[in-house]
Amino acid sequence: MEYTKNILLQMEKKANTIASEYGCQAFILMQSETEPLMSVGVQGDKRNYGPVIMIRGEYDIQKVKELSTRITNEISGISRVEMEI
Repeated sequence: MEYTKNILLQMEKKANTIASEYGCQAFILMQSETEPLMSVGVQGDKRNYGPVIMIRGEYDIQKVKELSTRITNEISGISRVEMEI
């Protein structure tokens, strides 16, 4: 799948909406102005190569686990969620 700027903005907006429920912010990691940082993740029984979401603002590990699971389940294409410390 090709990730256009518009698709990435939509993904980031959805991730932020979910993250705000936990008092957090979420954004897509970019390796350049136009290219998202991509990573392999596992969704169900398949490998997925997609953008990485970074979250900031919550340090309760249970909430972080719940948040990361929601983001990867609810936003198609997101392969990994990382936490900024």
